[in-house]
Amino acid sequence: MSLSPPPADRRPTPDGPSPRAAVVARLLLLIGFTSITYAASFEGAFHFDDYGTLHFNRAIRRLWPLDDYLTNSRPIAQWTFAVNYALHELQPFGYHVVNLAIHVTCGTFLFGLVLSTHRLMFGGAAEERGLNLATLVAAIWLVHPLATQAVTYICQRYESLAALGYLGVLWLLSRAMVTGRVWRFLPGVLLLSWVGFLSKETMATAPLAAWLYDWVFSRHAATRIRSRWPLYLAMLSPLVWFAPSVWRWVGPGAQSGAMGFGFKGATPWEYLRSQPEVLLHYLRLAVCPDRLCFDYGWMVQHDPWRIYGPGLVIVTLLLSGLWLLWRRRPLGWLIVTFFLILAPTSSIVPIADLAVEHRMYLPLAAVVCGVALGAARLAGSTTWGRWQPTCGSILTLVAVATVPLLMWRTHLRNLDYTSGVRLWEQTLAARPDNARAHLFFGMELHDAGRFAEAIPAFQETLRLRRLNLTGEAYLGLGFCAFETRDWANAEQFLRAAITNKQRVGGAWADFTIARAHNGLGGVYHEQRRIPESLVEFQQAADLGLPDARYNAADAAERLGRYDEAMAGYELLLEEQPQFTRAARRLAWLLAVR
Repeated sequence: MSLSPPPADRRPTPDGPSPRAAVVARLLLLIGFTSITYAASFEGAFHFDDYGTLHFNRAIRRLWPLDDYLTNSRPIAQWTFAVNYALHELQPFGYHVVNLAIHVTCGTFLFGLVLSTHRLMFGGAAEERGLNLATLVAAIWLVHPLATQAVTYICQRYESLAALGYLGVLWLLSRAMVTGRVWRFLPGVLLLSWVGFLSKETMATAPLAAWLYDWVFSRHAATRIRSRWPLYLAMLSPLVWFAPSVWRWVGPGAQSGAMGFGFKGATPWEYLRSQPEVLLHYLRLAVCPDRLCFDYGWMVQHDPWRIYGPGLVIVTLLLSGLWLLWRRRPLGWLIVTFFLILAPTSSIVPIADLAVEHRMYLPLAAVVCGVALGAARLAGSTTWGRWQPTCGSILTLVAVATVPLLMWRTHLRNLDYTSGVRLWEQTLAARPDNARAHLFFGMELHDAGRFAEAIPAFQETLRLRRLNLTGEAYLGLGFCAFETRDWANAEQFLRAAITNKQRVGGAWADFTIARAHNGLGGVYHEQRRIPESLVEFQQAADLGLPDARYNAADAAERLGRYDEAMAGYELLLEEQPQFTRAARRLAWLLAVR
């Protein structure tokens, strides 16, 4: 395998398909590498947003009617979760299988895109070099640790599906440019455009990136682009649905929430000025993925040196990319596309999390391609003189050796996802001042029955004074006190959780308050204060907590209020037909009354 470009005196030969057997062999090799690398991901558990996306998301409990999904801003990804749920409900294994299949498909599209681009640049010359380069680029991207979060973190299927659409339309465009057959690839472009746009907002810049690709790599750009207008029309067609869907986040009077101009956590300027440092961090991880972090808790930057210094580097890089693009250089397209992909999430539209690694899933492909392109140019440089073959071989050896090293690092990262305790412990090793990480570390320790270890984690959350997490920290302390039968502290902490969340509010306020009331009901129930427990359980049930509705009905039954108990069980079964405990209790009451 060699990274060196074909000699300058080689003339392109007429376009023709690559030997099918060679292509299939390379793809099987890529699938094998990726499957080995991600084998540990099948043991992965649910984490963080997985619970909101899957456990508490009643929308995925049925596949039909489809119009229910169109009320969601990402209906395609939502529907794939519904398919998983229909097949195996909440068993993580099946979700990981689908995520890995999407990742492998993205890698296949990347392989095809690099191969087609090589043929656009050199025609049929050095076909073996094109295959080698495409295999190496796709292999590095597929097994790179920085891609792990978009693959192993189940709910980030949004990101990988959008990348599938993005890479897919670019690959089909490149095939249309190679073969000159526009209509043959139109159905695929149409389908993948809709898949990408209806999965995540990352897809928004794909039509522009495709047009720029056509402009850079076409031999006669003006006439060729005009002949491919059906493909661009297909790429833009999802905007009839996509534009109204995202307008509520970015238009005048945008809704408040975790993203968009209505987000209260950061202004557009605060978000923008923090992103240069974030982008440089992303680029560092692309080159040296030594310390990955599940949740950065990245704060708005206020230090001018850490705003304008990184900002100057990023602006210089972007201007260099635009200049190279104007000169129709491939590296210019890669640089500009890198920024285009990140534009929806890493520019001026505020999002609750300023930095998350899954946003680099697709931009990482541009970085890998850029490094490979630079290495190929370096390997083929005539400045090496008679040492050129030796230098080219050394660079090739380094590139090939990189793959197993990345595979091993990604394997270790996948092991982190097998346990919530381990994942949050690794997060705190990277970000010890992350209050949310301490909170969720405490929750995982509590769920593992390690109550004495969970208490310091919740206390550290309180010490870091993140007001929107204080209620959850008190809730965790209350649950730990409950498990150790410290009734006085349990009641005190749970009351504090309710008071805090009522004052602060937030997206999860009602859920936290409901759990606190349910916990108080449990405290009173253990102390045989059944009337008081019924009051607390009912308040939690009124906030939509299914377990609390069962507990309230059980408390009513213990008090001899059988009609009230039966009504509670019946209502619970209407909402949660799979709640078998309620069905058994209702059946018993009906039998004895």
